[in-house]
Amino acid sequence: VIAAPAFDQGAVVVNTSSGVMKSFNASTGEDSWQIEQDVPALTLRGISAPTTIAGGVLVGTADGLLTVYILENGQQGWSVEVGEATGSTELERVIDVDAAPLAYDDKVYAISARGHLAAVDLRSGRKLWERQYSSFHSVAIDGNNLYLTDIKGHVYAVDRLNGLERWSQIALTNRGVTGPAVIGNYVVVGDFEGYLHWIAQDSGEIVARHHVDSSGLYTTPTVADGLIIVQSKDGDLEAIKAP
Repeated sequence: VIAAPAFDQGAVVVNTSSGVMKSFNASTGEDSWQIEQDVPALTLRGISAPTTIAGGVLVGTADGLLTVYILENGQQGWSVEVGEATGSTELERVIDVDAAPLAYDDKVYAISARGHLAAVDLRSGRKLWERQYSSFHSVAIDGNNLYLTDIKGHVYAVDRLNGLERWSQIALTNRGVTGPAVIGNYVVVGDFEGYLHWIAQDSGEIVARHHVDSSGLYTTPTVADGLIIVQSKDGDLEAIKAP
C-alpha cells in the first residue's frame, strides 16, 4: 500500500501495487469487497490513490484507465482510456494513471504518465475533452483553472471547462518538479534541489523561492491553515507561511 486510502460512508478503500483494491468497514475492519485489476508486466512504482464521491470510488489503473466502482458493493461502472501507448517497447508503452482522480462538480479530471489530461462526465463516463499532457503527479484546481506539472518539469495552467492552456512555465525543466499546491494567488511546487517555487496564478511567473533542504523535495506540498507543509527526502518537515 503506497497510496493514501479513501474514506466515505463508513468505508475505507485501499488500492495496492499488486492491482488489488479492497474496501473495509471503517468501524470493524472487516472486508466488504475486493477488486482485482490487471497490472502490466512493466509499470511505474506508484499507484493511484482512490477518490470517493457520490457513492462511487474513482481510481486510475496501471493500464491507463480511469474506472469507477460502486462504493457499497464494488460493482464496476464506466471505464475510460486516459493513457495512450505509442511506442514499440515495453518502456515506451508505460501509461500508468498514478495521479489520484480529481472530482469537481459533475466532472472528473485524470492524467496519465504517458497520454492525456482528460475531463470526464462523472455520471456517464463520457470524455468531454482531452489534451496531450503527461504526468504522474496529481492535478490541482482553483476556480476554473487546473494546474499540473508534466514529466519534463513544466508547470501549466489549463482551463477546466475546455482544456485550453492559459500559461506554461518551463524554467524548471528537468528539476524533478513535484505536483502543484494552490495557496492564495499562487501555485507552489518543489524540486530535487530542495527549493519551493511560488508561481503567480494569473501570469505563470515565478515570484519567490524558498530553500527547504538540499536532499530534495519529491512529494507534493500540503496546504493547511494558510501554511505550506513539505517533507524533504531526508525526512525533515517544514511549515512555511508566505508573507
